[in-house]
Amino acid sequence: AIEGLKALYGLTPSLAAIDACYQRITRDIYLRQQAEDYLSGMGTTLTMLWEAPGSVLLGHVGDSRAYLLREGQLTQVSNDHSLVGEMVRSGALARDAARSSPYRNVITRAVGTEDRVVCDTAVVDRVPGDRWLLCSDGLSEHQDARSILECRMMNDRETSADRMVVGALEAGGRDNITLILLEVPR
Repeated sequence: AIEGLKALYGLTPSLAAIDACYQRITRDIYLRQQAEDYLSGMGTTLTMLWEAPGSVLLGHVGDSRAYLLREGQLTQVSNDHSLVGEMVRSGALARDAARSSPYRNVITRAVGTEDRVVCDTAVVDRVPGDRWLLCSDGLSEHQDARSILECRMMNDRETSADRMVVGALEAGGRDNITLILLEVPR
């Protein structure tokens, strides 16, 4: 997977390059699990941001998330590739019910489970003061948007990150709780 990301070094940021990166990583993981029985069924989520002049490019597969805090408004920029995420988007399940659904961890799209993957991409204007959060479902499953917003409004990123992780653990988090905080300089 690291080799796939290294392939981006020196390239001009583009959605095509992100897609090519995801395809390479997917193929590498898929071939490895095909070659080694103990890795059978292995896959992962992958959400990335790539800074371009005047914009930020997003690549996303799985149920990890990308959030953008802009001018006090928190927006989930990525869509969960999960059974529950699809049910919420179609209106078959209320957003409030999604948090306790027994199917919330059923992923419908992952990197490496097949030899190709459909990667969601987006271009977002880069605005000074924007704050980004990339996180695994171990955080987003146990922290609601209000809690995330309160933490991301803090000026100290380290304190913000610590509060989110502690909040997820105190809410019963047992899955991997991973996050990256980014900020566009003013």
